[in-house]
Amino acid sequence: MKIGNLPCLSAMVSVVGHEPQVIGRVGAELSAEDGRKTVEIAALSAVAAIRAHLGSFDKVSAVAKLGSALRR
Repeated sequence: MKIGNLPCLSAMVSVVGHEPQVIGRVGAELSAEDGRKTVEIAALSAVAAIRAHLGSFDKVSAVAKLGSALRR
C-alpha cells in the first residue's frame, strides 16, 4: 500500500521462502533468543518487500518509521 509517495507495510512475519520460520510465543514455545531472531527475520522481510516494490533504494532519502513487535 502507498500513501502519497510513502510505501506502507503492516503485520510482517518471520518468513523465508514463503515458509514461516518461527511459530510460538516467547516464554512458552520460544526462548528469548528465538524471539530476537524472529523479529530480525521479520524486519529484514519488510525491508526486502519494500526493495522489491521500489526496485532499489537509490532514491530513498529517509525512512519515516520502522518498527517491530513481539507477542509474548
